[in-house]
Amino acid sequence: MVAAAGRALTAAGRAAGICWPKCAGSRSPSTALYFLIKDVVMLSIERLFDGMATMAVIGNVLFFRMDLRDTLRRLANDVLYQEFNRLQDGDFAKHTDEKLVEQLVAKASMTPLEVAFDKAPKVEGTTVDVTGRPDYDMGFGGRPLRINGFRVTKAIPFKGNHQLWDMKPNPRCMNSPRGEIRAQELVIGKEVPEAEADQVKQYIDEVVEKIRECLGYQEAQLQQHNNSLPDLALRLVQQRRVSLANAAALQKRLSVEE
Repeated sequence: MVAAAGRALTAAGRAAGICWPKCAGSRSPSTALYFLIKDVVMLSIERLFDGMATMAVIGNVLFFRMDLRDTLRRLANDVLYQEFNRLQDGDFAKHTDEKLVEQLVAKASMTPLEVAFDKAPKVEGTTVDVTGRPDYDMGFGGRPLRINGFRVTKAIPFKGNHQLWDMKPNPRCMNSPRGEIRAQELVIGKEVPEAEADQVKQYIDEVVEKIRECLGYQEAQLQQHNNSLPDLALRLVQQRRVSLANAAALQKRLSVEE
């Protein structure tokens, strides 16, 4: 019976996207069954709370989808050299090293987001989906259930590259906030039943505090990157100028010998 139950749970787990490679062969059937049941229950609980969070909170996870380190590494290693290779010999005749370095740095640098948090939140009446929540879904048997509530949002205008909202800094932000990225505005907020209205202010304040923290990490990382660029660019420019001078000297020597 244990083995049959284990096989059934294994099949259910695979259908749910769970894999238990250690259960086969390396554990007794009863031990394997225990871990299978444990994982199925934990996954169900996690998915329940994930669904509730997605239902209530506005937007997707911020500072998560991309790694800021990868972007800065590409700017320093690829973009800077690409822009340097576009320089013509005539550019070195017309401009000083400082001017050429300034041009290169401008192409490979990245500016932190400029964010304004002073706009007041907006409150709208709405209906909130509380399906499956035991504190509301009493006697409905899991059927769809919506009740009166509020949709509270706070718009946060910003200037700069909107992709920075998706880039995780180093150190990374723990418990990354959620928000909806629009043209030049980030919207945070939450939908709650009327009985839970008092939770919204605390939620908004916590998200704003977390955003400030994540932006601070980003700004420090960007500043370090930007500060490193002038030395890299100057070394390239000086090497090229020396090479041009050597070529001109050789050309002059060859002309004299003729």
